[in-house]
This record gives sequence, C-alpha cells and structure tokens, in this order.
Amino acid sequence: MKLGLIQPMHVHGNKPGDSHVYMPSSLTVVATQAIMAGVENVSITDQNLHELNQESYGTVTGINVVGPPYVEPVREIRKNIDVILSKSHPLLLGGGISGLTEEQFLKLFGQSSINGNDVGAFAQSIGVEYQDIPPRENISLQPAYELISNEDMKKYLSTEFCLYLSQGCKYACSFCAAERTRGGKAVKEDYRKMEFVDTDLEYLIQRAQKLQVNSFEIYLSNLDLFQNPDLLHEFAKVVLSFKQKYPSFTIKLRGLSTETSFLHCHEKSPQVIQDLAEAGLWSISFGVDGGTPAVWKSLKKGHNNPDKSLKAIQVTREIYGITPEIFMLFGHDADTKESMQVSLDFLRGMIDEHNAKPRPYVAKSILPNNDGWSKPENVAFVETLMNNPKLFSLLEYSTLPTALTHPDKKVRQLVTDYFLQAIALPGNTSQVIYPADEPGLSTAIAEEYRQKNQGAYDR
Repeated sequence: MKLGLIQPMHVHGNKPGDSHVYMPSSLTVVATQAIMAGVENVSITDQNLHELNQESYGTVTGINVVGPPYVEPVREIRKNIDVILSKSHPLLLGGGISGLTEEQFLKLFGQSSINGNDVGAFAQSIGVEYQDIPPRENISLQPAYELISNEDMKKYLSTEFCLYLSQGCKYACSFCAAERTRGGKAVKEDYRKMEFVDTDLEYLIQRAQKLQVNSFEIYLSNLDLFQNPDLLHEFAKVVLSFKQKYPSFTIKLRGLSTETSFLHCHEKSPQVIQDLAEAGLWSISFGVDGGTPAVWKSLKKGHNNPDKSLKAIQVTREIYGITPEIFMLFGHDADTKESMQVSLDFLRGMIDEHNAKPRPYVAKSILPNNDGWSKPENVAFVETLMNNPKLFSLLEYSTLPTALTHPDKKVRQLVTDYFLQAIALPGNTSQVIYPADEPGLSTAIAEEYRQKNQGAYDR
C-alpha cells in the first residue's frame, strides 16, 4: 500500500518547479496520520516545485483541494490519472470540498473518488480502522517533515509557512466556509497539544539552521487568534523559550482575529498579547468585513461594531506596537453604495490614523460549506457551477465580481469600483484577480486575464 499525496500547483502559478512556494501543511497532517496508522509508504509531491510523474501516485492518491478555484485543476489531475492508471484508481480528496453533497462530489471528481474530510472514509481508503487514525490535535508532524527533501524544505522555511496551532471557531459568520458554528451547532476551537507544537517548532528550527536559514515567518492557523487566551499564552511561552535557547534565530508571527476576542483578551489578559508580541507577533488581521450594522447583521457577524473595530485597531498599534491589517469585503448581498463608501472611508481613516494595512476582497455569498450553498433559492447558482466546474474559479475572494457572483450590472460595477479603490490604498496587501473563466469572454481577453493573474499569490 502506498499513499501518494499531491499539492496541486497554485492556480496562478507559472509552471511546476517555478510557482508558489508554501509548505503544504494540511498534507503534512494527513501524511502523519497515515504513517501513524501503519501506512509505511507515503510520499508528498508539491506540484509547485515538481512535475507530477508515476512516482507521485500511489495505491491511493490524495490531493489537497485548496479551495473552490482548485476544483477544475484537480479534475484535470483526475483525468491524467484516468489515462495513466485507470478510472477506478482511488482518489482521496480533502480540503475545500466540505459542503458538497455526495452526489455533487462524485459528479465533480468521479465515482472512484473518496471524500477524505470524512475520517472514516479516509481510514477505509488506506486499509486501517477508524480508531487507528490519530486525532490531528494529538500528533507531531515530524514523520511528514522527514518526507520532505532538504532542497524543498529550505524553500519552505525561507518563505512564510503556516503553523498548525488550532482549528475551529465559535462564531457563525454566514459567508465563512471554514470550520465554525453553523445551523445552531456550536463549534469550539480545538488546540493541538502544546507538547507537539513545542517539539515540531524546535525540529523546524534545528533543521532550518542546518540549511542555513536563520529566521521564520509564520502564519498561525487559528481562525480567531485570541479566542482561547490561556492556550495561546502557552504557545507564546513556547516561542519565548526558543528565543532564549536560539538567540540568533528570528521568529515573526502573524494571525487572524475577531475584534471581540482581541479586545476581551486585552481587557482581561493583556500579558498574553504582550508576551505574544515579544515572541514575534508583528501583525494581526481583523475581519471587519463590512461598514454598517445592517451588513454585519446580514452576515451573522453581530459581534462587530464601528466603535469596537476602531478600538481594536487603535489598541493593536498604540499599546502593543503590532501592525493592524483590515480584512474588508465589498459586495455583500446587503451592501449598498452608502455602506461600501463607509467601508472605504473606514479603511482610509485607519491608514491615516494608525498606519493600518488594508486587505480588501470581493464578497462571495455562495461557496461550498457556507450558509448560501445549501439555501433553496440558490439551487440554480449551484447547478450552474456543477455543469461548468471552471466557474468555481470565479468564487475566489480576490476575483473581480462577475455576472455569476453579482448578477445586477449596476451593483457589479459599484462593487468593482469600490474594491479597486481599496486595492489602490497605501499599504494594500491584496491582489486583483481577473475573471479569466467568465462566460462570454473572447479568447484574447481570457488569455490577457490569465497573463495578468500569473504569479498573483496571496502571500
């Protein structure tokens, strides 16, 4: 039995071997789980760094569907596997395919495809019992790190990488497709046991030093960084201990937070933020995602309000010396010209007053696994995607609005105008992605868009 795991090339990548460098952290979790369950032959192939070949595949082949834009590229890999191996070759898929019904999943990826987000299906596909798969929170990822060559590891550790610290969020924002509270079913944040975070981080530091890499830029996986201050504080202490043990090694951290959790931590446990800043936290991204109470209410994001947003950004910069970054989505269903103007003015004000960094996006109200996907009134939208899977690319948050995502032409133009104004603000950290797969484009325009998108990586 061999499990061959594949990270598909970035959708805006140049070519295998010359594309986006970012450690495939989710595949390191899956690889470790398989190894610990008894699978002796596991490989990881990152198509950003290497061409796929016969050695990339296994008895079972697993692919990380990073998000909606990766549906069509993964389908292309599926077609190649059909030719090289067979249509019955087991294809294990995980990542951004939560929310698809079984019928939708099989229609997109074929009858021999397996939904790896289901732990039971994952276990069965690799020939082990469900109970043999260790929980992701209770494992060290070193077995997977050992699969990565020194050449590739040096590239990963020389750029930003994601450190798996926690998953899950208690909030229920309707547009979010991540693991969070939905349909009244509460979700809590699940932290990895800190002993494994400790051993993994030290392993990576020691390996980096051997590879002559002397600093890390780490993105923390938490959906809401300050949701559990006590556990976050444990992590801060781990990093601080390594700063003492390896004084010549530099660690920079950044993460995403709600204003509510951050301010609660600031008021009740300010030492947590102070220690995390000392450990290397240099940037906090706040999900403002709108400018008015009516918009936030429509998104089930009632924990936001203007005063709270202002205070969180002010406190971040002035008290802790941390750079605030502002996630701002334009084009929600409840947005109007007036509400988007409020959002844009807020960004401008925070840049002028607190040197905040704007991170604008285009709202996409229907995504696999968010509230809009399963609403009866959106059946036609979903069917359009299922019948033309290339259109999944239009759901990327950085992609300009299209007739699919914003059917009203006047609204679509407004959203485009405000998004592009936000993109042009000083310090902007977002990209503009052009809708190359939008129906009706000429071949020349579609190719022009693809050229513009090439190399437009999120980080």
